[in-house]
Amino acid sequence: MRYGSKRRRSWTGAEKVAGATAGLAGGAAYAAAMAADLRLFRYNADDYLLLGGALGLRPMPASRVGKCIHVLNSAVLGILFERLAYRRLPFSPAVNGAVFATIENAALYPVFIVEHLHPLIRRGDLPSYRTGAAFSQSVIRHVAYGAVTGWTLDSLLKRWARKR
Repeated sequence: MRYGSKRRRSWTGAEKVAGATAGLAGGAAYAAAMAADLRLFRYNADDYLLLGGALGLRPMPASRVGKCIHVLNSAVLGILFERLAYRRLPFSPAVNGAVFATIENAALYPVFIVEHLHPLIRRGDLPSYRTGAAFSQSVIRHVAYGAVTGWTLDSLLKRWARKR
């Protein structure tokens, strides 16, 4: 089957590895965007604290655990992007990735309706995510993640296709 075909295809191990690798690269871009937007917005919507703090941990261990969870999420989302959207969206790979990550963000953002149940938000260690600043930060981070994931995935798959 030719590269880029939209027909049903088998899913190879190489595509899973490429998706996970691209997702990890996107996760690094997400982390860089988060570091920058935390300074720019001066609003501490720290997603590592959000993830780790959901387990009831104090801020320092929550941040470390949250980073580990985010690495896993990045790889899994990269695999899902490769399987579900990479060849199906009509734009460039970077734009496809950004669109996919933005859709994922929009689908999950309503979870913050129950943010008052989050231990760190309840204790005041983490601010509300139901603000314009927090939402803007989330969009910036997901666009960075998606664009880098899409570009990296495309580069890896094309490079591996040439070697076959």
